[in-house]
Amino acid sequence: MSRARPWFAASGFAALALLGCGSGPPAKPMDTGASLGECGDPEAIHSVVITQLAFTQLRADGTIEGFDLDGTDSAPGDPAGCGHGDRSGPEGQTGIDSAFASLVPVLEGLGAGAVEGLIQQAIDSGELLLLIEMSHLDDWAFDTCADVALHRGQGTPIIGTDGTILVDQTFGLSPDVPSTYATGGMVEDGAFEIHNIEITLPVQILDVFLTFTMPAGAIHLDLASDGTVSGFLAGGVPVDQITSQIGGIPDIGDLSSVIPPLIEAAADLYPDPAGACTALSLGFDIAGKPAFIYRETSGTGEPEGR
Repeated sequence: MSRARPWFAASGFAALALLGCGSGPPAKPMDTGASLGECGDPEAIHSVVITQLAFTQLRADGTIEGFDLDGTDSAPGDPAGCGHGDRSGPEGQTGIDSAFASLVPVLEGLGAGAVEGLIQQAIDSGELLLLIEMSHLDDWAFDTCADVALHRGQGTPIIGTDGTILVDQTFGLSPDVPSTYATGGMVEDGAFEIHNIEITLPVQILDVFLTFTMPAGAIHLDLASDGTVSGFLAGGVPVDQITSQIGGIPDIGDLSSVIPPLIEAAADLYPDPAGACTALSLGFDIAGKPAFIYRETSGTGEPEGR
């Protein structure tokens, strides 16, 4: 299950992923074989700040990192995917939902790709600080019961000579974006994975950040011995959530009438009773470095995490 993965720089149309409406995503609880009371030490915490974020790209062999979000391995023409076939993962996984990966070149050709480096600039400046906090993490190789919290951080990061955020910095928590939590994650062969985690993050279209929420996303992180992580996350963006916000982008011109039909045609998740898919699958590559979280309400005034 472990994957050796590079660190990725932000690229066109970077953003985070989101959930479906209509019939909605299937519940995918992870069978940990342990009750919450058996999840180990809650103080066994490791926190990371996301230092790089990029849209997941198809590999040269046609495979892609990601998840089977709808529990179906759809073939081309299958009504379950509204005619869109699922892809395979680099290790032979089937049913990977990744329709947006094929749509990105089309959008960039229309001039709707993101301004290069805008997401990375937001991360490096502290405008977009994303913190992942794993708890009950007793064993970095194999752990049957680990939990996760996602936070929006605040602070001004220090950038190292490699051009990314330095390790072991302390960040506060933003009061403007609520944290989200999920239980039942697992570590297998040094790879942490969790499903059904709610994420609220910006999506970049043109030079504008739009905000979406992913109530049922999934995350995969490879845990390195130095505390860094690399991996990917994925989810399904509701079509109406995308199209309604695109219409509000100023000075978008003719693209306001061109992009929504492309999104609707590419949707591949959660068909409604009429057979129209209500969400579009997409994923993102991420990398992170160890960080500390400062909580004013912790009682000690000391940084927590790591």
